[in-house]
Amino acid sequence: RAEMHALLVGVSDYPTLPATIARTPGARNDVLLMREVLLQRGFSNARIRLLADGLADARPPTRANILQALDQIVDQLGQGDTLVVHLAGHGSQEPGDRPGESPSPIFLPADIGRWDGGVGSVKNAITRQDLRLRMDRSTGRGAFVWGVFDACHSAALVRGAQTPRFTDRFVSPGELGIPRDAIEHPAPMRGAVI
Repeated sequence: RAEMHALLVGVSDYPTLPATIARTPGARNDVLLMREVLLQRGFSNARIRLLADGLADARPPTRANILQALDQIVDQLGQGDTLVVHLAGHGSQEPGDRPGESPSPIFLPADIGRWDGGVGSVKNAITRQDLRLRMDRSTGRGAFVWGVFDACHSAALVRGAQTPRFTDRFVSPGELGIPRDAIEHPAPMRGAVI
């Protein structure tokens, strides 16, 4: 029998970001509302994982916790199962991996760091590649994946589709310490094969 699983992530507080953008209070509430909707739709509470700050029954929404929870769920999936992934919080962009490549969208977990020019990435960011790898594993196991990403630049987090923006709220790459020149003219990553 097919099973329904969900990972609900809400990041409302960002202790490492400037105070003017460090809070997204609606994200925590979105997780609670989404859980209620899924329960009404037949999901088992035991198969809904919550990662959100400020909720007693949720683990912290750090990069490690988010990816670990997603990996654990993916490992349980089988043919005909459903996976709902809901990410609510800030999003941004970092330079693409190759010169001339468009900036890549990132989701910011609670422990987001700053730009590391030596590595060519924002510390602890959840990248499109991080998510795509797990989504591909899910569909490869025969599961249906439903993604709900409530973060700036999220239209391209998994697929790269372009959708119009209705509300433009975001953390600019500059606020993560990424130099403007790195976005506009990315250098090859160390050890990257081009």
